[in-house]
Amino acid sequence: MKSDRGAKLFSEAVPSPSAEWLCIFDRYVRYGNPRATPGAEGEIVPLSEYNLDDDPSRPASKPWRDGEVSDDLLLSAVRPGALTRLGSFGGRQTAPLPDRLFSLARWIGQVIDEPAAAWWAAGHGSLHETVLSQIEWRLERSSEKIDDRARKIWSLLLESFRHSPSEDRWFELASVLNRIGWTNSTLREFQRIAMAYIQSRRPFSTRPLPPDGFWQELRLTEVVSFEVKFPLEHAENFEVSSEALAAVFRILVRGLQQAAGLLADIETSYWQTATFDPDQKPGHHHLDEADRYLLRVVRFFDRLATENPAHARAEVAQWPADEEFFFDKLRTYALMNVGLFSGHECAEGILALPEQGFWNRHHRRELLHSLRARWSEFLDKDRRLLEARILEGPRQRDGEDPDEYAAAPDFWTAG
Repeated sequence: MKSDRGAKLFSEAVPSPSAEWLCIFDRYVRYGNPRATPGAEGEIVPLSEYNLDDDPSRPASKPWRDGEVSDDLLLSAVRPGALTRLGSFGGRQTAPLPDRLFSLARWIGQVIDEPAAAWWAAGHGSLHETVLSQIEWRLERSSEKIDDRARKIWSLLLESFRHSPSEDRWFELASVLNRIGWTNSTLREFQRIAMAYIQSRRPFSTRPLPPDGFWQELRLTEVVSFEVKFPLEHAENFEVSSEALAAVFRILVRGLQQAAGLLADIETSYWQTATFDPDQKPGHHHLDEADRYLLRVVRFFDRLATENPAHARAEVAQWPADEEFFFDKLRTYALMNVGLFSGHECAEGILALPEQGFWNRHHRRELLHSLRARWSEFLDKDRRLLEARILEGPRQRDGEDPDEYAAAPDFWTAG
């Protein structure tokens, strides 16, 4: 495998060698941290599973010193003083691959239908451009028989490798805005860097080895751990003129829509957001990057509702319906605004909320504030319908514990 010919023969073998060979070729997997496994004696030591004949014992120092570990078969020199690797821990690599690594890149493209290949890939910041191209080539061929779940996970991995924004671009945009302000070109650049994006890593579990089983037998979190990320708060420092407000707001809303789609794609089952109207109590309210982004959207919406009510109302009409991560809560908040919606429209909007949006405890404060603010303006019919929905309570979900369902009315009184 250290020679061009050996790698070529390996990549052309029929059937293709198992993707688990990546764990042998990659010294960072071979020398991975041992971990205890429930139900097993002692620890799983990757080096005992994947060692090469001439591998030394696992070194104690972290990081490793030069020459302290044995071969990394995914690494090679491309020119004097320059190295390239099929899996990168830093930025993307595009240098032409030497023949040996090119053969291995082709083989990786052939084994993407195995969960072990995706597990290995998720341990890197990116893959070499040639590897990415090989994977994309296979995914794009309709004749290739690749499991649907494998296609989905690799598509998400490719997105995470190709679309992680650079923090430097925020500072570049700030410099341009100071010179020329909000123009069509600066708005386009703002949209490129203000979108939510996805990051991947290997699952943090007790097993430092790839998962056993076929795609349909495995949960996504057993193969890859995905996280939806939001751009940093640099946008807070930008002055947005009244003329640019609507366009900037629309871009931020697209960012939320993209985040919602990503959260659905990575099979997010639990998601909470901070209230838009926190209690005025002493103490620190921690906001993560998602909450800061969402609250930024709320602040821009409030400003748009004041400066251009017609445009704000039109924006609400375009928000996706039945979207549990962000927009059910945003719509509930927007309906409270007297300058945008009549009392009847507010009641209709609340009644139209889907089950999850109406009963989600992380939407509770916004819903109660809207009801309190607009109740006197509701038609008698609207009040009766809302009262009936509240008294009926949430429907019991499939598989929901009966005791948990019985406690659902506490929604309105629990802290």
